[in-house]
Amino acid sequence: MLIRDLLTFVITGLWRKKFRTSLTILGVIVGTSAIVIMVSLGVGMQRNVMGMLEDMGSITDLVVTPEYDFDEISLSDDFPDPIVPLTDKVVSET
Repeated sequence: MLIRDLLTFVITGLWRKKFRTSLTILGVIVGTSAIVIMVSLGVGMQRNVMGMLEDMGSITDLVVTPEYDFDEISLSDDFPDPIVPLTDKVVSET
């Protein structure tokens, strides 16, 4: 069979079964649209959550503060600077 004969056979078959062809086309369109919408929603929600986490503050910084004995410290005493760079030396001291 030639390519022309095959195309004629296919088009004739699709033309005879119009309802089945239209349902198949509709199913492909609905399925493709559903996948595109779900991926778009997933990416949008991920960006939204990441934006909310970034607005809350840096999630990659670790702030370690010294333990204070609040019974011995009066309100007029100045607290030492609680921001200390976390190095191996500081970790080994604790």
